[in-house]
Amino acid sequence: MRRTSIIVVFVALTALTPGVGTARQATPPAGAEALGPEECRVPPRSPEAILSVLSTPASEPGAAGTDVPPGEQRTVASEDEFPTGEPADAATAEATEAVVQEFTACFNARDLFRLFSLVSDDFMRELASEVGIPPSEEELAAAAAMQPTPVSEGDRQVILALRDPRVFPDGRVGIVLVGDWLNDEKAPTPTLVVLVQTADRWLVDSVISVDPEAAEP
Repeated sequence: MRRTSIIVVFVALTALTPGVGTARQATPPAGAEALGPEECRVPPRSPEAILSVLSTPASEPGAAGTDVPPGEQRTVASEDEFPTGEPADAATAEATEAVVQEFTACFNARDLFRLFSLVSDDFMRELASEVGIPPSEEELAAAAAMQPTPVSEGDRQVILALRDPRVFPDGRVGIVLVGDWLNDEKAPTPTLVVLVQTADRWLVDSVISVDPEAAEP
């Protein structure tokens, strides 16, 4: 039913949230950042803006492309397969880290429309394409009017590390995030979050996750 499509979009987005890990108790490990809903401050993207993006074709990649196409999400077998680049300067590293931190906070807040404000248009189109049918204006408006229900403190995602920011030839920046799902017994694995700079801010544009089972037999 079309009524459920906005929920499916949210599930698709949260499934891409970087970082999965291990925690055998519902308290953050020492040194981890446990970002709560109060850290999700970005203004929400409006239903009209979302529909405008979904109705506009994606732009063609520039000549100075990388092996991480805009809007891409994929899995690799190890961190060694992450694309490399030039080390980012301190200001760029700080700005991109802040976006990843707020993205995590908005995920913990389960605030869909603020999460949409932190992803690029290409990434949003990719998510909508996976779902198959974009949400209607009516159901988007209804979803926007709903109060988000944050995850409990014991179920939040926390950030263990943000490291190795690198700049790609096309100007985008990749940063490695190691995260931890509280009450999850899986071992921590890194994720490369690729961000693109817009006129207003950096936005999450692509995600490459590590899954050892992705290795070829």
